[in-house]
Amino acid sequence: MTTANKILIIVSERIGDVIFCTPAIHLLRLAHPQAIINVIALSHFSAQVFDHNPDVNQVYVLPDKDVVKELANTTDLVIDLHNSDATIAYAKRLNKKTFTSPRSAENQHQSVVATAFMQTVVGNAVTNFPEHYRLFPQSSHHEKIKSLLLSNGAQFTDKEILIGCHMGNYKTAERAARFWKRNIYSKKTWPVEKFATLQQMLYQENPNIKLVLTGSPSEQGLTKKLHRKYPNLINIVGQTKLLELAALMPLLKVFLTGDTGPLHVAAATTVPIVALLGPTSAVQTGPRPLREHHVILQENPLTKLDVAVVKEALLGFLSD
Repeated sequence: MTTANKILIIVSERIGDVIFCTPAIHLLRLAHPQAIINVIALSHFSAQVFDHNPDVNQVYVLPDKDVVKELANTTDLVIDLHNSDATIAYAKRLNKKTFTSPRSAENQHQSVVATAFMQTVVGNAVTNFPEHYRLFPQSSHHEKIKSLLLSNGAQFTDKEILIGCHMGNYKTAERAARFWKRNIYSKKTWPVEKFATLQQMLYQENPNIKLVLTGSPSEQGLTKKLHRKYPNLINIVGQTKLLELAALMPLLKVFLTGDTGPLHVAAATTVPIVALLGPTSAVQTGPRPLREHHVILQENPLTKLDVAVVKEALLGFLSD
């Protein structure tokens, strides 16, 4: 790697998988501070992870064959950080020396696997580097999220308590139009009816509590019915980019989410988290690093998780 001045990294289409890799990419940058490090991202969503990231020079989202050909001519080596059919296909088209991550290992977090893999790539050239996720919201993102909250009902009074709530995941986003039908919940999804009951219980506990609903544009159908029934919600689903979501976290008392990309956006900040996990391995893909203000509630399937348990976990962060 000592002669690699132009490095191309290929990453997943999923936000969480890419956030896992940000410490590994930082390690690469520390080992090669003068190198040009470019990225191929397999979705516009995952590409946003690298906005304002100083470790990366340029991001290409699903580049076409002409761009791939140009990259092949200007790249010294390729690093595949996801090891999927799609990333492998891009690596083959580039026809360059490629390092491919194992992606996962039993009883190890995927972020740790990516970092250990990158250590082998750079030849252990860097030690004692920070292993936290790297997201870089700017002042404009903080200003945008405050304006968005105000326009959707937030008041920012001393009494107001904002709790972030992300109901869906990438699977529910794919089938949002059918989400309200019975018996189609995935094992990783807490039912909307339970979110509704939770909102009622929290309001009865303290009318100053407001859930801030977040999600991708394709998940808007999940929240419209809930918002119509319970107007004491702040619905910003489909209105935030990734770094605006990161800028939201310091404004919240706690963030409630399932196993999805925003869980890892939250883990990149200091916001308390209540994570609802179904069959997912908390060791491999849970919040990292696991802190005292992270609570993991796990049932398989997740539909079995009781609302009262979630309510008590959230209220535990409001006692101060």
